[in-house]
Amino acid sequence: MFYTVYKTTNLKKSKKNNTIENNNEEGYITEKIMNAYRSSAIPIYWGTSKVKEIFNPESFFYINDYSSFEECAKDIISISNDEKRYNTMKNAPIFNEIMNIDYSKYYD
Repeated sequence: MFYTVYKTTNLKKSKKNNTIENNNEEGYITEKIMNAYRSSAIPIYWGTSKVKEIFNPESFFYINDYSSFEECAKDIISISNDEKRYNTMKNAPIFNEIMNIDYSKYYD
């Protein structure tokens, strides 16, 4: 609990936050993306594509959608320099509107 509060408090100093999972295993989603949202930062996510079934892809950067890390970095810089695009992403709903998700498929 202390670590989560500490991390969230420190993330509030950033507009964006790297949310890199330990591996890219199907369905493996940890607290990292929620910590970024809780601190009002835009997540920069690397990990399973299943994250886009739960979270609104318009509200975070999904590194795997880019052809390279450099392309992703350029888009992050571009959005950082474009207040309208930044605010659109920051104010997008966090969760997908239709969350008809069978959570049992994420467990063995």
